[in-house]
Amino acid sequence: MRNYFNNAAVVDLGDIDDVRGILVQILGVVSGFLNPLAAYALEQAHALSASRKDFEVQHLKFSALETYIQQAGVKLVRQRMFVAPDRLTNGSAMVVDVAASAIRQLLPVSSKGVCAIDLLVRFSGGETGGSLKAALYLGDSAEAHATWVIPIPDVVGQKEDWITLSLPQALDGMSRSAILHLEVQGGSSSAVSLGASRIIANERYCPYGAGSGHVVGNRPIAMRIWQAPPGFITPRLPNVVLAEALPTAVETSCRVPPTSLQRVEMLLTAAELPNFAEVVFHSGEEQITVHPPQKGICIGVLKDLVPAAAMSVSAKGFVASERAQPVEFALVVAEADQAAGVPWSEVPQLTNVVDWSGWRAVAPTQPHQLSVFLTPEERSGHPPRTLFLLTRMEQNRSNAFAWARFYDVEIER
Repeated sequence: MRNYFNNAAVVDLGDIDDVRGILVQILGVVSGFLNPLAAYALEQAHALSASRKDFEVQHLKFSALETYIQQAGVKLVRQRMFVAPDRLTNGSAMVVDVAASAIRQLLPVSSKGVCAIDLLVRFSGGETGGSLKAALYLGDSAEAHATWVIPIPDVVGQKEDWITLSLPQALDGMSRSAILHLEVQGGSSSAVSLGASRIIANERYCPYGAGSGHVVGNRPIAMRIWQAPPGFITPRLPNVVLAEALPTAVETSCRVPPTSLQRVEMLLTAAELPNFAEVVFHSGEEQITVHPPQKGICIGVLKDLVPAAAMSVSAKGFVASERAQPVEFALVVAEADQAAGVPWSEVPQLTNVVDWSGWRAVAPTQPHQLSVFLTPEERSGHPPRTLFLLTRMEQNRSNAFAWARFYDVEIER
C-alpha cells in the first residue's frame, strides 16, 4: 500500500468564496487518491487470476500423476509362463479334444501371484448352444476359487482364439498347487478343442479325465499364465483382455468386481484439456472417475455389464475434492447396440435407452446413491445391456477440481 499512497498531503483550496472552484479542486484531489487504489485493486485481481491458473496447473499435474501411477501398475503384471502351442506344418495349432467328462490339469507353476490364465480354444461349427465351463481349484479345497463360463459361438468352420480367465486380484496367501477343471455343458464335446503343447514324458502335467483317471493326451494344455504381486488388483493390460462373466450362482445382489469396472471406456469427451483423461479407472480405490466438462456431458461406458435377469443397478457417486462445485450424476441402462435407434431426448448421443436414474446433484465429499430399477418386461428375454455413467456440471459452473467418481456398482437379480 505504501507504494500507492502518501501519509498526508496539503492542498491549497484558493479563494474560499469560489465554491465551484473549491469543489473541482476537492474532486481532483480525491480522484488522485482513488486512481492508485483502483490500480492496486486491479493488480490484486490479476494476482488472484494467476493463483487460480496455478491451481489449475497443479490439478492437471496431480491428474497426470494419478494416471501415471495407474499405468505404472501395469508393469507389475508380467507373463509368468507361456506353454506355447505346438504347430502343424500348415501353421494351425495342435489341439486336444475336450472329453465327454470334465478334464483337469495341474498348473505348471505355484498359484501364488497368479492373476490371469489364457487358454487357446478352438470352436468347431456344427451344433450350437452350450458353453465351456472353467473352474480353478486351489490346494485340496473342494470349492472352486473362481468359475468362468464361455459360451460356444455359432461359427462356420473353425474359430481359434485365446480366451482369458482373469481373477479380480492376484492370488494371495501361501503357495499352493492350482488345478484347472474344464467341462463342456449343454453342447457337444467335439465342438470345443484346446490348444496343446509339445509331447512331454511327465504325465503329472498332462490333462486327466475326471471320471476315469486315464491320461487324455500326452501333451499339456497350451496356456499363458500372468502374475502380479499377491493381493494386487489386476489392472487393464494392453496385451490381455480381462474377461469375466457375471457369477452364475443364485445371488440376490452382486457387487461388480474391479476386473469388470476397469474395462470402462469413454464415449464423449470435453476435449478442453490436451492429454487429460476424463474417464479413468482407479484400481487402488476400485472407483471410476468421469470428469465433467465445463459445458456438456461426459459419459463412461461399461459394455454388456447388465445381465438380462437384472432387477436393478445401483452405484454411489461422489466428488472427491472439497474445492469443486456440485456435479450432477446419472446412471443409464441401454441396449448394447447403439448404432441404430431413435436418439434419446435427454442425451441425443444415446439410443435404445431402457431406463435411467435421472440427474442427481452431488455436493463435494457427500456420496449419493444412484439406482435404476427395471420392470419385468424390461428384463425378460434380452441380451446383456450396457451401463452408461454420466456426469455434468450443475448450471454450467466451473469444472475445476470436479473429480466425479462412481463406486460400489451393484447388480440385483
